[in-house]
Amino acid sequence: MSRIDRARLESAAFPLQHPAATRCADVDQLGHINNLATAELFQEGRVHFLLSFGLTGLAQRSGVVAASRIEYARDVLWPHTIDVATGVLDVGRTSFRLGQTARQQDMTAAYAEIVLVMRDAAGPAPLPEASLADRARLPGTEIRTRTASL
Repeated sequence: MSRIDRARLESAAFPLQHPAATRCADVDQLGHINNLATAELFQEGRVHFLLSFGLTGLAQRSGVVAASRIEYARDVLWPHTIDVATGVLDVGRTSFRLGQTARQQDMTAAYAEIVLVMRDAAGPAPLPEASLADRARLPGTEIRTRTASL
C-alpha cells in the first residue's frame, strides 16, 4: 500500500477549512482523541466541503465513500479544536479523490485521502458538473475524464 503524499498536502492551498470541536467523550486511555473519533472529524470536514461546493442533495444521485486512508502524525488532544482542510486531488468520470489534513495548534496531526463515487439507482453515475470539482481542486491537480471510477 502506498503512503499519502504528506509533502503535497502540507504545501497545499486548500479551498476550504472547517474547525471541528474535539469531545471529552472521545479521549482514550492514553489521553488523546481515539482513531475512530479522528476519522469522524475528517468526515465532518468532508461533509462541510461537499455542502459548500453543492455536491450533496443532487436529484437521484449520491456520493458514497469507496475508499479511505488515514495516516496519523501526532496525537489529537482534547479540548483543542482541530482544523480540517479539504481539497480535490483527482477527478474521474464518476469519482473524485479528496485530500485532507487535520491540524491542531498549528501542527498537522493526521492526513487523509478519500475516494467518493457518485451513484444513482443503476450504479456509478457521472459527476454532476466538472466545474464544481474544478473550483475545489488543489493547485497542480489534473482534472481527467475517465471511463471508469478511480
